[in-house]
Amino acid sequence: MWNRISLCGRIFFILASLVFITMIGGVVMVWYTYQMEAQLTSIIEKDLKAFQAAEALETSLVNQKGFVSYYFIDGDQQWLKQLGKYRQVFNERLNEAKKFAESKVEKKTVNRIESEYTLYIKNKDRVIAYYKAGERKTGAELHR
Repeated sequence: MWNRISLCGRIFFILASLVFITMIGGVVMVWYTYQMEAQLTSIIEKDLKAFQAAEALETSLVNQKGFVSYYFIDGDQQWLKQLGKYRQVFNERLNEAKKFAESKVEKKTVNRIESEYTLYIKNKDRVIAYYKAGERKTGAELHR
């Protein structure tokens, strides 16, 4: 069969095959590029949201810093109300961080943060109770 086709026809067939293969390769590469972009965007968005949740946790914890000391200094209940608001924000951010935890290590880390925070809150509440009861010295020792 190949012998029946003229040399010009054979050359045309080979060139057409090369153009076809090149075009198919280009289409596959464009499709592959879009697939990679979609996967990369998905990974980046997921990790970025997890990092933002971690940053929000840190910020909400830092915002709680000092309110008990301020209450110790002037005895104003507004400081404790502010502390309560920031504790609520921290709990919301912690729940948000739990949603982003996928691996066992991430879940374990978030659970550890939650348990340590619970202990922290219990200690702070004990300090506040001492301050309210007028036992400022005992509260100040625990506050350190």
